[in-house]
Amino acid sequence: MELEVPVPDASDSTLVLLKALSKYLQQASRCTSQQLFGYANGTIAGVYAGASLGSRSVVSLLDRLREAVNAEGTSSSLVSQVCSNDSNSNDVIGVAVDTNGDLAAVQKAVMSWDQAECFDSPSEVTTEQLHDVAVWETPNARITPVKRNNRLQARAECSTVSVVAGDGCGKLAERCGISPSDFTKFNPKENLCSSLKAGQRVCCSAGDLPDIKPKPNEDGSCATYVTLPNDTCDKIALQHGLEDGDLSDFNDGTTWGWNGCDPELFFHSTRICVSKGDPPLPAPVANAVCGPLKPGSTRPTDGTMIEDMNPCPLKACCNIWGQCGISGDFCTEGRGPTDNPGTAPKDVNGCVSSCGTEIIKGFPKGRGRVGYYGSWNFNRKCLHLRSSNANTDGSYTIIHWSFAEINTADWTVNIVDKYKQYDGFKALTKVKKVISFGGWDYSTLPATYDIFRQAVSPANRERFATNVADFLKKEGLDGVDFDWEYPGAPDIDGAPSQPTDAPNYYKFLSLMKTKLSGTGRTLSIAAPASFWYLKQFPIAEMAKELHYIVYMTYDLHVTKAGVDAEKIYVGESSYGRSFKMAQAGCVGPNCKCLGSRETSLAAKGECTDTAGYIANAEIEQIINAGGGTQYRDAKSDSDILSFTDDEWLGPEGTAPEEPAPPERAECKGTYDQLSSIPSDTPRHCKNLYILQSLRKMLKDTLQTYDNLINGGYDKKFNTYADAVVQGGNKQVENFMFTKGNDYFKCKLWAETTCCSFCYGNPGQDPERTCRYCENYDCNWDTVCNNPESTCWEPERRYKEIDINCPPDYSERTHSDPWVPNQLYSSDAVTWNFRDGKQDQFYADLFTETQIKKEDITFKSVNRISCIPAESAEQCSRHDHDHNFPVTQGFDRSDVLNPKHTVKDARGKLNNMGPDLDTAIALIKKKAFAGSEYDLVDALSLPITMVADAIDSMQKIDDTVDKWDAEKRKNILLAFLSGIFLIVPVVGQVVGSIATLANIGRIIAMVGIAGNVALGIHDVVDNKDNPALAIFGLVLEPLAILDVAKMSKAAQVKRAMSPEDLTKLGGTAGSRLDQIKNANNFCPAKPKKREISMEFETMPMTSLNGIEYHPVVGYPSL
Repeated sequence: MELEVPVPDASDSTLVLLKALSKYLQQASRCTSQQLFGYANGTIAGVYAGASLGSRSVVSLLDRLREAVNAEGTSSSLVSQVCSNDSNSNDVIGVAVDTNGDLAAVQKAVMSWDQAECFDSPSEVTTEQLHDVAVWETPNARITPVKRNNRLQARAECSTVSVVAGDGCGKLAERCGISPSDFTKFNPKENLCSSLKAGQRVCCSAGDLPDIKPKPNEDGSCATYVTLPNDTCDKIALQHGLEDGDLSDFNDGTTWGWNGCDPELFFHSTRICVSKGDPPLPAPVANAVCGPLKPGSTRPTDGTMIEDMNPCPLKACCNIWGQCGISGDFCTEGRGPTDNPGTAPKDVNGCVSSCGTEIIKGFPKGRGRVGYYGSWNFNRKCLHLRSSNANTDGSYTIIHWSFAEINTADWTVNIVDKYKQYDGFKALTKVKKVISFGGWDYSTLPATYDIFRQAVSPANRERFATNVADFLKKEGLDGVDFDWEYPGAPDIDGAPSQPTDAPNYYKFLSLMKTKLSGTGRTLSIAAPASFWYLKQFPIAEMAKELHYIVYMTYDLHVTKAGVDAEKIYVGESSYGRSFKMAQAGCVGPNCKCLGSRETSLAAKGECTDTAGYIANAEIEQIINAGGGTQYRDAKSDSDILSFTDDEWLGPEGTAPEEPAPPERAECKGTYDQLSSIPSDTPRHCKNLYILQSLRKMLKDTLQTYDNLINGGYDKKFNTYADAVVQGGNKQVENFMFTKGNDYFKCKLWAETTCCSFCYGNPGQDPERTCRYCENYDCNWDTVCNNPESTCWEPERRYKEIDINCPPDYSERTHSDPWVPNQLYSSDAVTWNFRDGKQDQFYADLFTETQIKKEDITFKSVNRISCIPAESAEQCSRHDHDHNFPVTQGFDRSDVLNPKHTVKDARGKLNNMGPDLDTAIALIKKKAFAGSEYDLVDALSLPITMVADAIDSMQKIDDTVDKWDAEKRKNILLAFLSGIFLIVPVVGQVVGSIATLANIGRIIAMVGIAGNVALGIHDVVDNKDNPALAIFGLVLEPLAILDVAKMSKAAQVKRAMSPEDLTKLGGTAGSRLDQIKNANNFCPAKPKKREISMEFETMPMTSLNGIEYHPVVGYPSL
């Protein structure tokens, strides 16, 4: 068992762990020795509890240890144990704690106790041998009785006990409850006492050891066992009554994952044979995606070998752990020492299916080479190339125009030709001229990422394919290429994918091929080299429709996926990736570089002007100037150049400056409220005024936030906790009283009197009220109806009657519930499960209420307080529901408190206000380097989310005098909405915060109104949620002044779906809606296309203006 609880520091971590372990042991039941591990904030604890010691013994030890840590703090390593040299493992308890997270050290201590050895710790470990801990032995019987049957036996079988580590014959005799001499008589084997092994059975009475050897199954398959941690062949053999060598005989060469009895290769969770018979399917592995280990696998009936079950996408290699890949870790075939399937040599992750990396799909028939002409290359100040000068001397056989665009109004082709190069491209000779759509930017920017998806959709693909075919014919072009990066990819920021992307892409390509049939024109695509992105492509089917594929990095695995090698053009780069090293002069794979995934700090090339990217021409200039050091890394087969910033920087270019824009009117207004910004505000002032309003909103919010933390929060949390407690049992009760009869049968304690009283009492409904009356003298006569008569109260009796459960009251003596809209009956009813309905009850209860089985206990519930004169028995026979399900352990103190999340989030917001002040000041001085539009889009969501969160918290009453269902729902909704909106501030998702565990149950308590909180929860509990990405970008120190970070955050915000924005506060009239109305502006679509793949050997002008032509590289195949 493992527990994980995040907490602040080492002492707190230790205390929380010890408390959690103690609580678990108090609730858990066990019959064997137990090992329990826990983790909290880098601290690891391990507990060993011997089988003969009750849970209270371990809890006593944990309590002693908590007292010591509370009083004295904790050292980095701490061990406490109840252990002696003559103990066996059943009689040992111990706790080990390591605040440095050293799992191996904790495991070593627990393993020593499992072997009945007191832990002998190093000098730096604080060890406490406890002698006065309260110890309770478990009441479980220690002797295993013999199971008898009716067959004749040659000799009786003895009762047995099993040996545990540390046992001797004396202890075993004691456990048997017999004398040592009797033990020897019942176990006459020579040298028995010196050869005892853990798991071995011995006799406690006369007779033979029972034969417990498992038998093969009726279908011929073997009996199975799934190995556990610390298992050995000896343990398993003794546990199943097997002889030495039996396990090898049953498993060698046949059973999946069996490596023999070598302890270093004896893996737990392996399903093995413990009898003769056919080998089983292996035990499933939760994260396996291929092979027989994949969860849900069943034995094939069509002759398929089990190693070929669940093949990897693209025919990638499947290794012994059920993982797909294309490197040696996945594709190298080899078996373990027993030559069993599903095994590999030591320290190797061997392949089990689709193994190897060799080319298996033919060889090219000839030479071909593709070059991409970047039509945007005049956007930079140097390294220009006119299309008419493209290399047609035979270095290339195909040249692509990159990139054309798509008119979404009518799905026609749009040639973006700002620099008038398209006609020159069409006039090229001696090469095939192909038009290419897409590229990285076009596929991923918020403004354009959806265009490809719409173009290939069922609604538009026919029209688009027809228009492309017509365009090629009209323009005299030789083919078309599509570069969608990448359909179905799940992790490209700002470009969410859909499951239909790749299938629709394939159907479009198939249609496109039909349109080009008989024309001699080619159809091609660019494909990713990464298996992660390529696996979404139905590449084998696509290849049948394509003339060639431009593969973005050298990787021949695509041939295994079903593509002929002659169709593959392997990418050649005409650029290098550059990095700013953390330490000058450092070279090699262990050097660290500065910057982040999104932002490079490397020196920019003079022409490419992009940090992290340098063109070959710029690299050549560094080398020709004598700068830097060149070397080749053989392992990665890469050329590397090390240089300094001073050696890199070249002369300034001579591009003419653009005329300065006209002066704009000064923005003199100041607005604290978004609603105050005039609708006729000049365009260039709107962003400033919006930022001013956001700054005031942030200031007011943080002031309220501070007041909340400094006292107000605890009152609001207590109100919320009370609402949670109020809600839990109400849900269970409502379920029981509306659906209980489907799962339970009831016994009614029916109150009866004599029939003479019942039928003679005025106002009664005798058909119902008297259905259970009895004929006896109850001290009553009809004369008692006379008001002048004095009679004793008639004698009343109770009897138990089987009836239907609510909502069926037809078998009661009165029509309950008596009070309208009241759930409770005045009767006493005992509830018992109907046969076979227990599992269905828990499943349906969870579906309707989100309350789990482990959160339910059964007890007698008293609906109305008993009068003092009644005995306990009399009281229990009315106004009670006996054996009734209720939520357990649910009071205010049991409701998890996310206060640390609220406090941590406030600390993360400290820099945002001052940095925003600086940005506003720079904008006023016209000195802000970034985009004001980006700044508004980047900051609007985080600031309004925090403001909405604090507003929600403020709606909670500090005290509630009278509860009702609507008030409870509103309190839950307000608190949950506030917390969910705060969670992204701390850089986490809801599911990773321990104090928000089981939050789904609380959401369910809110009912329909909780859809608002649930909507927020759905967004912020996704690790890829956009709010989390935005907060991660804007909350770093000085991030608001970082142009790249604000640009990225703005892109994420713009790419958010309207549904997600609505869930996070973008409803009509909300703060986000006010910002949208105040701005009333959509940023222009970017025109620059960043090419994702350039090829060398295309002529370009040099930095000094002369023609640059690098040496022709190797052919692609």
